[in-house]
Amino acid sequence: MSYKTKTDVAIADLLSMKKILLFSLALIFSSTNAFALHPEDAKVIQEQMDFVKKVNPREQVRWIEMPESLISSIFSEYPNTFYNWLETNFGRNGLSGSRPIFYSLNVRGRISELNLTYSRKLNAEYEIYKKFSELEALDLRTFSQGADEDAIIFQHICSYPRLKILRWGSEEHTTLKMVESLSHCPLLEKLELGVRTRIGPLTAPFKNFARLKSFSCGSCSIDDKAVANIVQVRTLEELEISGNDFGPDALRLFAGLKNLKRLYMYGYPFDDDDVSVLAGMKQLEELRFSGRHLTYRGIEKLRSLSGLRRLEIPGARLGTLGMQILEAFVQTEILTLDESEITNEGMASIAKLKNLKELSLSRTKIEAPGLAQIGTLSNLEVLRLNGTLRLEPGSLLPLANLRNLRELFLTNAGVGDQDMEIIGNFAKLEILFINLNDRITLDGYRHLLNLRNLKDLLIKGAYDPANREFIEQLKKNNPGCKISNA
Repeated sequence: MSYKTKTDVAIADLLSMKKILLFSLALIFSSTNAFALHPEDAKVIQEQMDFVKKVNPREQVRWIEMPESLISSIFSEYPNTFYNWLETNFGRNGLSGSRPIFYSLNVRGRISELNLTYSRKLNAEYEIYKKFSELEALDLRTFSQGADEDAIIFQHICSYPRLKILRWGSEEHTTLKMVESLSHCPLLEKLELGVRTRIGPLTAPFKNFARLKSFSCGSCSIDDKAVANIVQVRTLEELEISGNDFGPDALRLFAGLKNLKRLYMYGYPFDDDDVSVLAGMKQLEELRFSGRHLTYRGIEKLRSLSGLRRLEIPGARLGTLGMQILEAFVQTEILTLDESEITNEGMASIAKLKNLKELSLSRTKIEAPGLAQIGTLSNLEVLRLNGTLRLEPGSLLPLANLRNLRELFLTNAGVGDQDMEIIGNFAKLEILFINLNDRITLDGYRHLLNLRNLKDLLIKGAYDPANREFIEQLKKNNPGCKISNA
C-alpha cells in the first residue's frame, strides 16, 4: 500500500513499526486519500504508542485507544474501505477505540471475530455487516441500536454460515422471530445473552439448535417453561442460568442433560434435598451454586461427583464433618468456600486436596492454626482471604512454601509486617490486594520491592507523598504494574 499524503515524523514512525496489531493510520493515508487525520489526533496516538512501548518494552504492542470520533466516522462513511484495509493489513487481536472494537482473522485472512461492545451506531444501511460473511465469533453485548436496527443486524447475523459464537446483549428488543432465526446458523456452538435480556418466554425454538454447546442466560427471566425448552438441547456442555426464577420441578429436568460438564446456578436456593438432582450428573466437571441452605448432608450426596475440577459453594454450613467429606474431591483444582462455616480442624481435610490451584476462603472465621494446615499445598496459584478478620500478624508464616502463588487477596485480613516478609518471597506473584490492613507499616511494604512480576497491586497509601519514593521504586521494579490506592 502506498501513502501519497505527506505525514509528520510521528505518523511515519507509527507506520514503520513491524507487526503492530492496532488501528494504525494505514487506512487514513491510503492511496484513495479518503480521510485526513487531524494533527492533534496524530499527537495523541503517538504519545500512547510511546507510553505503551515504555512500560512494556519486551512485548508487542497490541492495541491503543483511538479517538472515538475517528473510529465512528470511518465505520459510518467508509465501511468498505475499512473492511478491505482490515483484511489486507492485520493479523489477530488488533482493533480498539475509546469504546472497544476488536477483531481477529482466520487462517484464510478473512475476519473471523468481531467485537463491537459499547460501540456507537454504525451506518444506517449496515453495509459493513454484509461484508463479514466468514464471521465465526460476534460480540454485540450492550450494543443495542433500537428495535428496528437490532432486527436488521440479526438478519445479517443469520446469514453467516460459519458463525459459532454469538454474544448478544439487547435487553429490550430481542423478539421470538430473532431467536428463531438463530437456528439458521448451523454451526452455532456458544450463545451468551446479556443480563436482563428477556429471553425466558422466547426459548421454544431452542430444540432446533443442533450444535449448541454453551448457553449463558443469567437473570434472563427463565421460568419453569423456559427450562423445559432449554433442556431439549441435549448437546449442551455448559449452562450459566444464575439469577432466574424457576422451581424444584424445573430443577429436576437438568438431570436429562447427559453431556453437561459445567453448571452455574447462583441464586437458586439449593438445600440438602435439591442436590440429589445434581448427584446423578456424574459427568459434571464444574459446579457453582449458592450453598447457604446446604449442610454436610447435602455435601455427602455430592460425593459421587468425583470428577469435579471446580466446586463453588459459598455460604455452605459445612462444619468439620462437611469439610471431611470434601476430601473425596481429590481431582478438584478450584474450591470456593467464601462465607462458609468452616473450622480450623476441618482445614486438615482441605490440605489433602493436593491438586488445588485456587482456594477461596474470604469472609470466613478461619484463624492462624487453620490457615497453617494449607502450607503444604504446593500447587496453589490463587489464594483469597479477603475479610478474614480472625487472622493476626504472623498468620502467613506457615505459608512460606507456597512458591507458585500468582494471585493473593488479603483485603481487610488482619495481617502485618511479618506477613509482608513472606509475601516478598513469592517471586511469581502477579496480583496482590492488601489494602485495609492498618497493621502494615512502610517497613513492611518495603518487602514488596523483592517482587519483579507484579501486574496489579491494591495498597493503602499509594498516593501518600510520604510513600512516593517507595512507590516509584516499586514501579521501576515492576514496569507496567497497575498500583491503586485504597
